[in-house]
Amino acid sequence: MRLLTMSAEVAAEVAGPRLKPRRIAAGPEAGAFVLPLAVLEDPDHAAARPRLIALETLEIAPAAAWPDADCGRAAAAHSKDRTMMQDPTIAAGEDPRAPMAGPADDATEEIEHGGRFYRVPRALKAALLANIDHERAGQEMAAQRQALMQRQRMMEMEAELSAASAQDRAVMIALESQIAQFEGVDWPAVAQRDPQLAQALWAQAQDLVSTHEQYAAAIAQQDEQVRAAAAQRAQAELAETGRVLAGKIEGWSPEVAAKLVEYAQAFGVTLEELREVADPRLWMILHRAHQGEAALKAQAAGPRSPQVRPAVQLSGGSAPAAMVRDDMGAAEWMRRRNAQAMAGR
Repeated sequence: MRLLTMSAEVAAEVAGPRLKPRRIAAGPEAGAFVLPLAVLEDPDHAAARPRLIALETLEIAPAAAWPDADCGRAAAAHSKDRTMMQDPTIAAGEDPRAPMAGPADDATEEIEHGGRFYRVPRALKAALLANIDHERAGQEMAAQRQALMQRQRMMEMEAELSAASAQDRAVMIALESQIAQFEGVDWPAVAQRDPQLAQALWAQAQDLVSTHEQYAAAIAQQDEQVRAAAAQRAQAELAETGRVLAGKIEGWSPEVAAKLVEYAQAFGVTLEELREVADPRLWMILHRAHQGEAALKAQAAGPRSPQVRPAVQLSGGSAPAAMVRDDMGAAEWMRRRNAQAMAGR
């Protein structure tokens, strides 16, 4: 019989008071859980249907999957506490390993989901495809929202780093102004007049220089963090652009992107400038221009059909020898023309 198969995690997710996936005891699929196809049409399980329709279906032999099961006890347990696999089509006392009454093969159709193919009841195909489209649209919106949130966080980080760097630069400029006041000091003369004052001023000057160096190192580190954050944001934006272009341009791939980069560089556009272009519309325009130029080159390089000038035939001439053509020499042309004139008399 053909059953819906799932892992233990999915079985725990869809299980409910009236939906009990059954564990396969033996065979190649041992350890997996199964449900009958009939649960897809049961309105009592409508809430779990979107999760169930994505499951793979396999042909399971009950005798091989549950070799030690006792039909009488299984049926009794099923009707008593429903600890077995939920199946509303099996009455109490029936053999649960008997073939289930499911949709006929001619009443099912095949659909694709997640790169795999499944046979589903024809009556549910439209609803399932609509649900798949809705799920895909939701995933795309979630991806866009995630990309926007990530971009916002990166921009906020850049702003914070830039603000901190600006404050540190202001402090460093003030320190430089104070350090400059000590540049004209005659330290030997001050030390000779007042050794203690000279020592205090020298210590103050050294403290200012040390603090200035610390601020300079902090600013350099902040600048590096700003550049790294900007590069990370640009990479995330390009990744989102690639995701959008994959849905807009057929056959989009890194190879196609490399061709567009090479095409743009032929017009003097640098790679750094292209990295800053995150708008998918500009890449679509570039792709359209590249395709158009490639089509023109292919047309120009194609074989040209030779142009044949039609022969000119004057009235009155029927013999091939009397025909006059434009590609003849002047003497031959006059000879044949005179022959035609004589024959027309």
